[in-house]
Amino acid sequence: MLKKIISKALFTVVCIMQTGFCFGSNQAQQPESKSYFYAPAGITCDAVLSENIHSSSTVVGQNVSVILLDDLKYKNKVIASSGSTILGTVTQNKISGMGSNVTKLRIRFTTIRTPYNNLIPVSAVVLTEDKTGYIKSDSKEEDKVILSANSKVNLLFDQPITVTAQ
Repeated sequence: MLKKIISKALFTVVCIMQTGFCFGSNQAQQPESKSYFYAPAGITCDAVLSENIHSSSTVVGQNVSVILLDDLKYKNKVIASSGSTILGTVTQNKISGMGSNVTKLRIRFTTIRTPYNNLIPVSAVVLTEDKTGYIKSDSKEEDKVILSANSKVNLLFDQPITVTAQ
């Protein structure tokens, strides 16, 4: 009889300990560990620009968004699905003048908003031939359209991406 009582008491204690509840403990429960997925810097994606970017009317700090054309993947894992919005801001706009016909514009993309409203922090620029992210125009028109709405742009993620598993 005593063996059964001790056995049941021991079983109860083990069950309680496995659930993380401790009598007399002032320690908070540790949160469940989340799983993360890492994608290295250097991956690229195709997107479509949401609006025209005019060098004469674009200002530093202006918001810019593009729509992801295909799933953004790394090693067959989806980072963001097609249709996600990638949000950024204009970080530089040097309008040509004083003997130069070259206008330089740079946009830094910082967030992917998925169709499910998950936000993924990123660091990306428009992929240019020289990989600087500076979009250049050598047009002599007064109101230069550097990028047109619905035009395809290729983005370069210049920092690793960390995605928390949902």
